[in-house]
Amino acid sequence: MGHPAIMRGKMLTLSNRVLFPWFDNEDENSFLEYYAEETITSLKYALTATVALHLLLMISDWLAFREEFLILAYYHLYIIISCGMAVPMFSMSLMKKHLFVLVPIFWIPSAMAIAIVMYLVDKAFDAYICGVVFTLLYACCAVRLLFLSVVVCCLLQVAFINIALLAKSAGADAYTYTNFIMIYAVTIGLVLSFTIEFLARRNFILRTKLDSERAKLDAILRDILPASILSRIRSGERRIADLSSPVTILFADIVGFTKFTLEQRPEFVVDTLNDLFTQLDEIAARHGVEKIKTVGDAYMAAVGIGDAVEKDAASMAEFALDARDAVAMLGKHRGIELRLRFGIATGRVVSGVIGNSRPVFDTWGLQVNLASRLEGLAPPNGILLDKDTTDVISGRYEVSDNGLRDVKGIGHVPTYLLVGRGENSRSKFSIDD
Repeated sequence: MGHPAIMRGKMLTLSNRVLFPWFDNEDENSFLEYYAEETITSLKYALTATVALHLLLMISDWLAFREEFLILAYYHLYIIISCGMAVPMFSMSLMKKHLFVLVPIFWIPSAMAIAIVMYLVDKAFDAYICGVVFTLLYACCAVRLLFLSVVVCCLLQVAFINIALLAKSAGADAYTYTNFIMIYAVTIGLVLSFTIEFLARRNFILRTKLDSERAKLDAILRDILPASILSRIRSGERRIADLSSPVTILFADIVGFTKFTLEQRPEFVVDTLNDLFTQLDEIAARHGVEKIKTVGDAYMAAVGIGDAVEKDAASMAEFALDARDAVAMLGKHRGIELRLRFGIATGRVVSGVIGNSRPVFDTWGLQVNLASRLEGLAPPNGILLDKDTTDVISGRYEVSDNGLRDVKGIGHVPTYLLVGRGENSRSKFSIDD
């Protein structure tokens, strides 16, 4: 006799290919896990109802079969105890793993028990034919077994009852009456069992497709919104608006991009931008920097908000330095001169989500405008900082004074150029430190 897991595998393969040819074999294991959970839930209710029913039947049997009540009491107690023991077994991993093999095995003694009752008790074929029908429908519907398991259970139940009829030397009328009732019940039960599994497989496919589409949507939303902001929206928060400080804002822009677009083919321009922003996204993820958005050839990022709430200006300095080197390498690889300007400012900003059909996480405030203006004032490959940013990273990075600059809409602002890393820069430690 083969191992239960091997038997189950063969049975399920046959069920899938013959009965449900439209069902993808690759989804079979996932479906079985899903259907097992459904079966366990239905079993718990069915077993509880069975215990209550057999307690009531014991009372009716005491009134109808007093002389043979002891036999019937043993039968009812066996069913009640078996059901009571079965309920906690469903939490066992072995039971869940081989559920569709073990449940029919556990069901067989119950089917044999009612056949024994019908053999030992006089007039039981008249009184307990309802019990036979109940047992058959129990296997077909109440316990959500796989269809082939139900077929086996029904055939065994019919065989056990006919053996009891034969052992009791029942007449032709008893054979005809009993088998007619059983075949009628089996037919109804098999139709219901097939329908239940058919609908379960269809619902599983629909649920799988829905989960897949939801996963795609979640991936898109994660690209648009920080995970922490997305979590707040899902928790029911209707308005996302925060005032945060200190927040470091960065703007980066390609030097001479307008001329570049006029001189190059559109495909080359788009491919270059795609490679550039992809590399910047990777660098941002490496340093824990929150990408805010891209506008044209400009790249905006922040720390101190969103998923980068625990990062400071040092992380942004690392991002800018690595981004400058990566862009130079990309330009060399593409055979063009590719340089960026960077503007970085630190302070208090407002952040939040705007829009319904296309939600966007964005930031506003004086420091946002300052970072944008500093980017425009920075020399090619230059990383221009405000005083607040410089105060945060001083001692860890090499910074040079760039003097007062007249910033449009803000006034004269002290500026500094980030030259490189110092001995105590963030690159000397792990990113998570």
